Amino acid sequence: MGLLQFWGTLNKHQVAYIMVGGFAVNMNGFIRATKDSDLWLQDCLSNRKNLRKAYAELGYGDFPSLETMNFVPGWTQFYIS
Repeated sequence: MGLLQFWGTLNKHQVAYIMVGGFAVNMNGFIRATKDSDLWLQDCLSNRKNLRKAYAELGYGDFPSLETMNFVPGWTQFYIS
């Protein structure tokens, strides 16, 4: 699965997000060595439900806790391999 499919699935499920960090810098024409992509999510219940649906469609699993867990801005991390 590629990054374009990941973004496409987030968009299909109307997940409100922005891409930040090193990969975003690279996409804007500057060089920064990175292998990860960082996202900031709008933190509301409807967006959390949309993220859960997108993760399920991508085959990452269905995580009910996405709807209730405490997101700590700048610190909550998900690793997808």
